[in-house]
Amino acid sequence: MVFKTISRFLGKTLISLSLTIFILTFFAVPLIENVDVFKESLTESFSEGILLEEIAEQSDLSVQEIKNLCNKNPEQEGCEIVTDPPSIIEEEIAPVIEQIEESKQHIFSARVVTIFTFLLGLIFLYLGTFNIILTAYKASITTLFISLFYALFYGTINRTIPSLAEQAMIGPEVPKSLLKITVDAINKWFQVPSQQVLQLCIILIAISLPLTIIFYFLKRRTQLKIDTNTKAVKKPKKK
Repeated sequence: MVFKTISRFLGKTLISLSLTIFILTFFAVPLIENVDVFKESLTESFSEGILLEEIAEQSDLSVQEIKNLCNKNPEQEGCEIVTDPPSIIEEEIAPVIEQIEESKQHIFSARVVTIFTFLLGLIFLYLGTFNIILTAYKASITTLFISLFYALFYGTINRTIPSLAEQAMIGPEVPKSLLKITVDAINKWFQVPSQQVLQLCIILIAISLPLTIIFYFLKRRTQLKIDTNTKAVKKPKKK
């Protein structure tokens, strides 16, 4: 009995873990492929001078005065973002982009591993039930719940980014315009990956929901047959 309980727990855990990583890879891969969107959005925003206008307000100088000061003394701290925004953004983001792109192959490898992890979870579920229909039911309902959870999570991720960013970057040293520029860039960067992973979750829901219903009724029918047969073989007690 204890062995079956542990097996069922391990089975559900492995299936949940494999689905979590599998869905995450479908978010991570397009995120890597669309990293240029983040860089281009930052470059465009900085080139528009939004941050420069806020710096001017805080320093009691005009935008043109700041530009003149930086042109005369380009080595002055903070002037890089004024004189050459694209280069400073490229310099700061390039190492991060390189690390992200290097992880792409590992993500594909993780996707393959999740398939074997899911199958291993099915094996443990079967060892905990010794019933194919019950195993299929538990696997499908676990898949359904995990898919629903991540559909809600990735479907709302773009709306939660601003609040998370504000909590992470809050402080007097962080200009509001810089925060807005960063959040907008992240939102644009996340848009395509979040849509793709949401589509995947919907597909998983569309597959697992009918399977859950089918195997639920099959499970009930099987249990009814077992109960009926058990009652039939019982002999009435003699008085």
